Amino acid sequence: MRSTSRSRYGGRRLVVAAAVLAGVLVAAVVLLVVRDRGSDTPVAFGDAERLPAAVEVVVTAAGWTPGSGAEVAGYVSGIVESGGECTATLERDDVRVEVSRPATADATTTACGWLEINDAQVTSGTWTATLSYRSSTTAAVSDETSLDVP
Repeated sequence: MRSTSRSRYGGRRLVVAAAVLAGVLVAAVVLLVVRDRGSDTPVAFGDAERLPAAVEVVVTAAGWTPGSGAEVAGYVSGIVESGGECTATLERDDVRVEVSRPATADATTTACGWLEINDAQVTSGTWTATLSYRSSTTAAVSDETSLDVP
């Protein structure tokens, strides 16, 4: 009668090898990091959704209101924070006029609100308006938009 016997340690070696392999795979995943754009702060692989999205400054309105002057409104998408500053800039020929105000964190954006430019330098004609945002971590500028002053 032939006896089939396993090595006393054969089954254990297989279990130990599988455990070591699983440990190596777990360690590899844990060590895998993605660098946060714009900084050296490592972000764990599973936390990729915490990486900053593309930041975009959006002008929602630009116009002229009698008694108030030029007005520019907008927000910053891709970031929600307080402590930054929004600046509306009007340019025409060699004239540049700016006004700034603090930005505020909104539910899904950073709000600039309305910025009023009531300056004697803003004369009749078509002006180029931009809205910019600057904080300790972010800086961005909107696309140019036309603003007609009667």
